[in-house]
Amino acid sequence: MTQLHAYYHLRNQQAFQRLIDASSDSTKASQGALSSSGGRSWSKPSPLAAAPVCDVNARDWLGMTVLHHVCANTDHSDLPYLRALLAHPAINVNICDLESHWTPLHRALYNGNLTAALFLLRRQDIDVHVKDFEGYTAFDVYNSTVEYTKPLFDAPRAELYTWGTNRNATLGQGDSNDRASPDQAVIHPKDAVSVELPLETRFAPIHVRQIGMSRLHTVIVTAESKGNLRLCGFGSGGRLGPGQPAQQYSMKPLTELNPFTIVSVALGQDHTLALTNTGEVLSWGLNRFAQLGYVIDPPSGSDMSGFARKDEPIQATPRKIPGSLKKAYVLGVAACKTASACWTSKEVFTWGTNNGQLGYDKAAQPVQVHPRVVTKLPYPAEDIALSDNAMVCLLKMDNGTCNVYYIHNDICSKLSFPPHAFPAQIYPYRPPQAATNADIHKVTCCEDNFAALSANGEVFMFSFNSPSSDGSGRTSVKPQRVWALRKQFSADVALGSDGSLIVCTESGHVYLRTRSAQFKASSAAGAQGAGGNKPFKFQRVSHLQRVVRVCANSTGAFGALRMEFQPRRISVEGNRMEQDLRSIFPSEVPVAEPNTLSIRERERGRGRDEARVWRADEVEDGRGEDYGEDDAAILGDREELEGLCVYLEACVASERPARPLKIDVDHGADLVLHVAPSKKPSTPSFMTTAHRVILAARSRPLLRILSTPGILTLKDTGVVIRFGSFKAADKAASGNVINALQFEGCHPLAVLILLVYIYSDQLVPIWDSRLASTLRSSSGHVPCPPTRIKADLQGLAKLLELPHLSVALESPAKRDPAPSLCNDLTALHEDAQAFPSVRSGKWSRRSSPLAPDVVLLLGDRSVWCHSAIMRARSPFFASMFGEEDWTARRWSGDGVIEVNLRHLTWRAMQFVVRYLCCGADEEMFAVMASIQSPDELLDLMYEVMGAANELLLDRLVLICSSVILKFANITNACYILNDATYYHSLPLISSIQEYMAVNMETLLEGGVLDGLSPDLVQQLGQFIRIKQAEKLPITKSGTLVDNAMKEYKDWLALQDIPVPIIARNANPNRVITRRASAKLSPPIPTKLPPLSRTPSSSNILSVPPQHCTPAQVDDIFSMDEAEEPVKPSGPSTPVWKARSVPRVDMKALMAEEANVGSSSRAPQLPVSTPKSAQRTPQRDSVPLPRGVPTNLPAPGPSNTSIASFPALGAAPSKPDASPRRSTTHNSPSASGLGPVFAPTRQPTPSTPTPRRVSSGKAWSSPAPQAPLPASGMTLVAIQQLEIDNARPVAKERRSLVTIQQEEEERRVEEDFLRWWAEEEQRMKVQSEGPSVPKRNRNKDGKPKKPSGKRGSQKMARSTSKPAAS
Repeated sequence: MTQLHAYYHLRNQQAFQRLIDASSDSTKASQGALSSSGGRSWSKPSPLAAAPVCDVNARDWLGMTVLHHVCANTDHSDLPYLRALLAHPAINVNICDLESHWTPLHRALYNGNLTAALFLLRRQDIDVHVKDFEGYTAFDVYNSTVEYTKPLFDAPRAELYTWGTNRNATLGQGDSNDRASPDQAVIHPKDAVSVELPLETRFAPIHVRQIGMSRLHTVIVTAESKGNLRLCGFGSGGRLGPGQPAQQYSMKPLTELNPFTIVSVALGQDHTLALTNTGEVLSWGLNRFAQLGYVIDPPSGSDMSGFARKDEPIQATPRKIPGSLKKAYVLGVAACKTASACWTSKEVFTWGTNNGQLGYDKAAQPVQVHPRVVTKLPYPAEDIALSDNAMVCLLKMDNGTCNVYYIHNDICSKLSFPPHAFPAQIYPYRPPQAATNADIHKVTCCEDNFAALSANGEVFMFSFNSPSSDGSGRTSVKPQRVWALRKQFSADVALGSDGSLIVCTESGHVYLRTRSAQFKASSAAGAQGAGGNKPFKFQRVSHLQRVVRVCANSTGAFGALRMEFQPRRISVEGNRMEQDLRSIFPSEVPVAEPNTLSIRERERGRGRDEARVWRADEVEDGRGEDYGEDDAAILGDREELEGLCVYLEACVASERPARPLKIDVDHGADLVLHVAPSKKPSTPSFMTTAHRVILAARSRPLLRILSTPGILTLKDTGVVIRFGSFKAADKAASGNVINALQFEGCHPLAVLILLVYIYSDQLVPIWDSRLASTLRSSSGHVPCPPTRIKADLQGLAKLLELPHLSVALESPAKRDPAPSLCNDLTALHEDAQAFPSVRSGKWSRRSSPLAPDVVLLLGDRSVWCHSAIMRARSPFFASMFGEEDWTARRWSGDGVIEVNLRHLTWRAMQFVVRYLCCGADEEMFAVMASIQSPDELLDLMYEVMGAANELLLDRLVLICSSVILKFANITNACYILNDATYYHSLPLISSIQEYMAVNMETLLEGGVLDGLSPDLVQQLGQFIRIKQAEKLPITKSGTLVDNAMKEYKDWLALQDIPVPIIARNANPNRVITRRASAKLSPPIPTKLPPLSRTPSSSNILSVPPQHCTPAQVDDIFSMDEAEEPVKPSGPSTPVWKARSVPRVDMKALMAEEANVGSSSRAPQLPVSTPKSAQRTPQRDSVPLPRGVPTNLPAPGPSNTSIASFPALGAAPSKPDASPRRSTTHNSPSASGLGPVFAPTRQPTPSTPTPRRVSSGKAWSSPAPQAPLPASGMTLVAIQQLEIDNARPVAKERRSLVTIQQEEEERRVEEDFLRWWAEEEQRMKVQSEGPSVPKRNRNKDGKPKKPSGKRGSQKMARSTSKPAAS
């Protein structure tokens, strides 16, 4: 394990970054050119000095680099490591591991690390075609981990892509340009699409079922029901039909074929055969070789425009082939330049110019005008490939297998294909019953070359020589395997010019076999043997996946049919208008009985689904003998009937005949329904509540009596309905006066069933025999005869003019009435917008039950609505109108409340209002005449979705999401995902993520995902990992590893598994790269001094554990690498060494010194040296000149303390008698850039203390040092004196790297000293000149000396200020 691996596994990002930066600097230094001066030149680095600090491409014991590990880890915290590695100039993104020969891209895609895959694919040096040991690329590995990446070959959603040479306008792209890469050919509708058609029909692309290419034209068969043929190409000769131009660049329909449905086509050079779904064959084009199957008259002089010769027979209009094909049902067709063929389930027919390939004697019949049966073939045909010289037929044997026969030069023979070849060292066992011939599924040809596709994906090629003039001799045909049995099984094959071959695999990829430029056709065999090169090579066609069919022609044009993936449809869930209005039906139990509340809790609290499960349990227990398990409708009616009976019992038990009435108004109900008691037959009194607007909208008679109090009477049944007002005991929603609608002469349960129908369009058939037992067990003390209840319902339906209810009541069993609720509510909403009193503004809520009471103030108009319906449809309005404290002061005097929605416009809100108030659902987006393009439709859906989200209309959001998903494709998938995330449509997000996961290869190759935000990329990657776990539950879940660890837990506890050790880089020639910024820490040394096993109290300092991170531990031992000796002869002050620390910002340090009053003791470092190098050097006490800082570190790793820099120009300080120690500050200045050395001031002890000097590369043994003068010397003089008094030390051999390093350090030191002298002079002038006021100066302009004892003490304190403790 390398040091880089260790830092990554330990998650030491700071150390990892420093190591990467050092290695990057070393790599950049190694890229510098050698000096050409011949002498010593230090301006350019030497290659000897460019030894890398670490190898970013180094492998661990698993054979994987750090980049492999980072790409395999899906943790988002690995992103900084990935960025650092990819920024390294020496990183190899195509390096393969030793286990599977996987690249980092293999690892990233296999583990679903989409972020890492995007980073890798953005590099210019990435190679996506690298294969592993099994022949899989990175995209192949990904496709094997996700479902539905392989296309379905029988699906009809295919798109046409063409590329290559457009010499004869055969690409169908609309222009004459060639295409180097596949481009989609857009197919336009035949006629102008009506705006009254559904949107899915108007904007759906025209898909292709089959494509055929010849030298001069191209024909495609579309998925349309009629007239499904398009053509393009060279128009002369009648190939494209009558009246076509000389060249047709785009796909145009042939109007003469509008009555037909074409299922297959075959193309010759100058003619076309089309097979209809009824088994008829149509042909048109040039009949120069009698290949059309009938005789045509030469065109007249008026029809000669566009034709070359006057005597050429041309049939421009498609015509049925008569003769023997008139009564035959043809299964397939084939054509070449000079002949044509077709076959039925039993026979094969040929016609045209006979060159010995038509199946009968060419001497006796050189030209066959009409179709003729071929008698030489022993079995029925499955497929035929026809050329000018030979015909290859795929015949179906009696045992179900297929054999290949060919007819060439009037000879019919069976064609044998070589079995799968094994290496010479392998001798496979072949039992007698083993098939010795390949199972061929398809044959095709181009000019004189033929190809055959086997069932196991092998492709064979063969050709025939031209027939001899005398017709003697048998041609030897030897098929050669050109596409061997590989992991990429072939699904389709086509031939082009000059031996080119295009293959489509089962995975949907396309490979093109072209001739190498180095070889010629004449020398292909000899060239293959030389150097191992081959005359042909296969290349994968990029940016093309999910292909199911391919084609080619002899001019270099290619075509492919790409199958589009159909994403999973979004299930639109939620309540419709009927369920929402049923929820506000005021049927809550007024009396809190224990049994009653338990039933109501099941039905209302837990929901209808749980109630159905509860009923299903009763069926299984035998309590539902009259019901089938699959009769969901009857189970729902049973629940509804039980709820109504329970509510009826509760209301009758709580009824008090005394007046005034006391009721609870719920869900905005403003009308009381009272059923008067009767004696014959005996029925109790019953009372409930309802909404006037809903009753009036559903029944015109109720509208009349609710507007003007009156009576409705039905004489046949004695049912009477009257409307009046009563006084209530408490204040209800309408005040002290309550409007009541009284029913007489009918059963209370009949009134409840009527209300259920009015609110929900549902009818509870209690007269159905399957509900009889439920009615008997639930009726309780209130008798509920089904016959009388049905009669009362019929009378009420007739009285209230409800025709749909009357029709449903005529059936003796359950019959659902025709839906009419949405139509009635739509009429109610339209009447509200055109209400006369609304426009005049002089109306009251009591003037009409249909009057609206809510106005929506939009940005461009106002919309009137009804609060009763809005609170039922939207939780937003339900909460708003349910808060009486909020709405109490907002109702106007006329009973109207305004809702400010001016940020929304009518363009989107019209659909929201239709859904909210009219009950419109998915059908309102079926036909939209105002929409002109799919992009405009998607923009509108996003606006509607935003308004629906604001009003909490979840079902409308799902409806919009389903419409958007219908128009998703490769180009807009990322935009849909972005918008779906913004509007928080989870079903749409899931469906579009699945679509993108299936088409991930196309999206990554095209760079489509580069526009996604990092959060969306992470969410998509997480979804991909979920899908990978669904397909590979064992591999991706880690179940095997967990089980193994659990099973062998005891054995693992006994094993001595070594802990990973971080390797130190011991390269002595490491290049030290100086930082450009003075605030950054110096580079980490390559070699650290050994630690003492027996530390003493003199060199050990306890450091707080909370600050001891791995990165900081390395920084503690960071030392200089200077090699100049230290001469301690006694107690002395530290001497300034420029190369011991990096440059610092003097202004910042001076400002810090001015603000700091006192400093604390800096920690000491535990450093030990060998006994041979342990000495106790001391320095003499030497005062430094003014301006020289006394807090700079001394040369060498001695235990010195760094003091803060004093202000420049300050008075000289009193010399200290003890050496100073240097330490580091652990707070980094930037992420991953190491520590920052901050100077601090330390106290000076009275007695000198010994110090220990470590041995190493950067330090030599200390030497005695003479005492320095106390004053009168500059900084340069002090350093020079140290050098002069130094004891001579034997010079050791130094390498070129060391010399270069010393030269660089010397140059840095000289620059610093020059700067220091200039800064000292400037500060001296600034402090002594302008800072002294005129009153403190003498006559000659010099500063006055301080007078008095206090002034002398002040001057002494300023000149001899000791270091702060």
